[in-house]
Amino acid sequence: MNHSDKHPRSGSAPRRGMLTLLLGASTALAALGLIHSEQGRAETAIDWQGYNTQVRERQILPGYSAFAAASRTLTERTEQLCQRPGDASLAAAQQAFREMLHAWEGISHIQFGPIQTLMRNYAIQYWPDRKNIGQRQLAVALQTPSATAFDPEFFRQASISIKGIPALERLLFDPHTLERLAKEPRYCELTSAVAGNLSLTADDLLQEWQQMPIAATTASGDDDDNEGNLPQFSLDP
Repeated sequence: MNHSDKHPRSGSAPRRGMLTLLLGASTALAALGLIHSEQGRAETAIDWQGYNTQVRERQILPGYSAFAAASRTLTERTEQLCQRPGDASLAAAQQAFREMLHAWEGISHIQFGPIQTLMRNYAIQYWPDRKNIGQRQLAVALQTPSATAFDPEFFRQASISIKGIPALERLLFDPHTLERLAKEPRYCELTSAVAGNLSLTADDLLQEWQQMPIAATTASGDDDDNEGNLPQFSLDP
């Protein structure tokens, strides 16, 4: 006969009893914590208006302010490049472009609000350009008659691919930029105009965010099931 069947090892029964006690206590504590959590969620109102205000004041406005300032500097540098073409003025314009691009990358993740109006997110950065539309549209613009002004009306009618960052990158970082500035009068005009258009867009975005009223939601219910509890940014005047 196997004696181990008659005489269980010492201490196994007490251990099973202790394990049962611990499991029971853990279950009770978990249930208590769940109840407390649900009570806390029911009793705590989320201040969406305060949240929205903080997001705008601490992230959105500083981001667009930096982008607008960097875009204005880029416009100044491109104008100086047109007035005095040379290695130094080109390098200054290229550096201003890099700083503007860095500022844009700091706020480009905000894909709601004024940026969506008139597809300005794509006008600023039309990318990826899989069909090389930007290059072709720039070539067309450079062939326009000298009487054609690169003014706001031109950009309202122009392809979205030549209104912002990719177009400026092509114009400023072309291996033959200085040669083209000297030989093609329209090249300098278009470069300065694209930079100016980008700056106007950046200024408009900043101003619209500054003037936008913050909306608060007061709907109750579970956040996962009630879309009314999501933060809302009102575009109403």
